[in-house]
Amino acid sequence: MVAGTWWGPRGKAGAPPYLVSLESDIAKELDVKLGDEIMWDVSGAEVRTRIANLRDVQWDRFQTNFFVVFQSGALESAPHMLVTLVRADSASERGRLQRLIAERFPNVTAIDLSQVQAALDAMVRKASLIVRFLALFSLATGAIVLERVREAVLLKTLGATRGQVLRILIAEYVALGVLAALASVALATAAGWALARWVFEAPFAVPAIPLGGLTLLLIAITLAVGLWNSAEILKRTPLAVLREE
Repeated sequence: MVAGTWWGPRGKAGAPPYLVSLESDIAKELDVKLGDEIMWDVSGAEVRTRIANLRDVQWDRFQTNFFVVFQSGALESAPHMLVTLVRADSASERGRLQRLIAERFPNVTAIDLSQVQAALDAMVRKASLIVRFLALFSLATGAIVLERVREAVLLKTLGATRGQVLRILIAEYVALGVLAALASVALATAAGWALARWVFEAPFAVPAIPLGGLTLLLIAITLAVGLWNSAEILKRTPLAVLREE
């Protein structure tokens, strides 16, 4: 709780306005503060409330959290449902509990949150794998840039000017952009044809103008990024690099 006071265990609602507790971020979005009144439309039933306190909620914790908490009894006249959490340590216990609930309380829905947690864990593992891949890719890129610096220094030592080195870099990055663009266009065209042929069962036509524009855009992006990364190569002098060696 970051502001206001809680209404306590005996704070059962009397006459409106009823007390509510708001999550601090949603209070900022609604532009409301302590003491402000809010009229809620709960499935057609109007509930007049007054903000009693504000809370910070840790949404990353795997537990029940709400943007708004109403004072006990405030929603008695409005359509509502009840939610509770029950912990079961094993899959067999969870299955038995779900069967018992379905048999004794047919109108109660039991949701196994362990499956949701497993899906979230799988997503986190995949994200961490991507991060590790990007880290390795960054290291490989750094090694390539270092090698390019040495190549540029060698060319300058042999008498190449900065303009000649720049033209060599432009030619290389344009060629790389063309190869990347052709590969992308080929894969996109093949995927589009496969979807049209096997999924949508519709005729397929190659969008030549958009693909041509995409090709030019990819070449331009490759050239721009390559030259931006190669700025250090053009600035370094042979003597400075040789001293570092």
